Amino acid sequence: MAMQHGIKLTLYLISSYFGDLVAKVCECLLRRGTLSFANIVRFTKLNKMKVKDALLVRIQHNWVPAFAIQQAGGFGEAPKVLTQYIVLFDKIIHHVRFPKFLSIVSGELGKECEEMLEGLLQHGRLSLNQ
Repeated sequence: MAMQHGIKLTLYLISSYFGDLVAKVCECLLRRGTLSFANIVRFTKLNKMKVKDALLVRIQHNWVPAFAIQQAGGFGEAPKVLTQYIVLFDKIIHHVRFPKFLSIVSGELGKECEEMLEGLLQHGRLSLNQ
């Protein structure tokens, strides 16, 4: 887990680029660790749609992966599958290096490659059409 100053830097970066709502969801995950969607909603005290939107933005940038955990059901019940979310601290900190990445790509591969990389860095995963 990240240290206190690392969390503050990460939250500053997130709120600068994506706003306070996304930062609040990421703060909850940074401070509490792996959580289910319901627990994120409960701890952030935000409505479900806002939390969902904030998570989708982070998932698209590969900062918050989702994974499933299977829990045993009660007597006579089928097992339950819970989706959990965790924030990847190192991926967020790499955001600081984006200008350096763009500079290197521009110098070695040209302006067109720089523009494509910039689109990927700003929007996360993109399809060829986007």
